[in-house]
Amino acid sequence: MAEPDSQDIYDMDLHERIVFPNFTVDRVPGGWLYTSIIEHTYASHSGRQTGSLSATTTFVPYSEEFRK
Repeated sequence: MAEPDSQDIYDMDLHERIVFPNFTVDRVPGGWLYTSIIEHTYASHSGRQTGSLSATTTFVPYSEEFRK
């Protein structure tokens, strides 16, 4: 796993992951996967706090357009 500030996403190896505070970036064939995990917390009818997790993943295709 790489450090967020240590490299450019264009320099990532295949299947390498960079972990940021709110999301991860995975290098996959043809681009990258950006994944966010969101924690939902709410009070139930009994007054106990409960929650769930949800994840969203977006594929970003490789493009030289934004390369530095």
